Amino acid sequence: MESWTEHNIDIVGLDYNSLKANIIIPKITGTLSMMGSFYIIQDILRNPHKRKVSFYHRLMLGLSVSDTIYSFSAFVLTSWPMPRDYFIMAAGNVSTCDASAFVSSIGMFATPLYNCSLVTYYLLQLKYRWSDQRIRDVEKYLHIVPWVVGLGVGVAGLATKAFGPLLTGCWATQAYPIECKYPGSNVECIRGGNNQQLYFGILYFFNILFAILYVSISMFHVYKTVITIERNSEKYSFVFTLTRLRRRQHDGGEESWVQEHNNKKRRKNLRKRSRRVMVQGLLYSVAMILISIFPLVAFLQFLIRSNETGGIPQIEICIAIFSPLQGFFNTFIYLMPVFRKMCKAARRSERSKEEEAKKNYNTNYWNDKKNGANSAEGLLRKKNENGGDDNDDDDNVEEEDHPCCDSENNWRIENEGFSATEEVQVCALVGNNK
Repeated sequence: MESWTEHNIDIVGLDYNSLKANIIIPKITGTLSMMGSFYIIQDILRNPHKRKVSFYHRLMLGLSVSDTIYSFSAFVLTSWPMPRDYFIMAAGNVSTCDASAFVSSIGMFATPLYNCSLVTYYLLQLKYRWSDQRIRDVEKYLHIVPWVVGLGVGVAGLATKAFGPLLTGCWATQAYPIECKYPGSNVECIRGGNNQQLYFGILYFFNILFAILYVSISMFHVYKTVITIERNSEKYSFVFTLTRLRRRQHDGGEESWVQEHNNKKRRKNLRKRSRRVMVQGLLYSVAMILISIFPLVAFLQFLIRSNETGGIPQIEICIAIFSPLQGFFNTFIYLMPVFRKMCKAARRSERSKEEEAKKNYNTNYWNDKKNGANSAEGLLRKKNENGGDDNDDDDNVEEEDHPCCDSENNWRIENEGFSATEEVQVCALVGNNK
């Protein structure tokens, strides 16, 4: 068995099946995340307005790029870049492991910080009501900081030779080859071996912890601000209406009421938009916290565990399932406006069909009135003129409990070519004639 596989089984406390699951599952979830991020990237790049005007879409572009980098290098590749015959499915060498760890470091640190940048945008827009020009002045820092931090960690890892095999992937390693850490071993450590894993783990821990706290506190302030605005707007709307009522009674004018209606509609649309933006920001924050909480717990468990206790397989499985899914979750949240438009279009189409059916029914009704009969009688007359046999229908009606149903409780007039509205009218007439 591979030496790194034996180490994880004997020292870390994970069995062979758990290790294999931690290699295969991230490949699936990481691919889903990459597909979601790719969709967001192409959607923004193909739309000039989103690419050049919208701050939100440019931040989503940066977040999706960093997530794509992280998902591919850390989760889709998993153990492939490791030195051959060192771990399950390992097919690389020291250089490929260094390259994978370097790219993973960029995405690993940039992605949570991009979530912070996105939340900062929501904070400046909804709470502090910054103008577009002021946001444009600070936007570059919202992009620069995540990439600088990620690149800095990656360069530091290469410079200190800290990168190597780490559980099922490549990052800050305990030692490579692992035999160099065994007591009395004469094997020289090529990577790690000087507590670099602990130092980089602390950096990762504080980066995740900072992102979770910053996102949670910022979105709480955004939520509180939007709710306060809505409450104040309701109070203002009530007072404003009373004031306008008194002014209208005094002036007797109609123009002020038109203006009041337009202002009220504008304020309502603004509140609705603010709430939608707030909900979208909250969902992005929840997704980020969900994918970050399990690695955070695993690192804390790593700090306090002993060699006898080993790792917790359930936490490792949760990391393999949820940690790569940032792009997958982001895609559904990103498409919320599209889903909302589709639902609105469906409701509008259904309403149009109902109005059209009502209009047609009213037209047919009054046309029949002009012909000297009510709607149902006119419909039956038309059927008789076309060769329908009323006597047979009447006989069928008398044999049934319901004037319009057959023995199997189906509409008897259903096969006569009537529409749904016409069936009801004919049924009412048949029932009355019976």
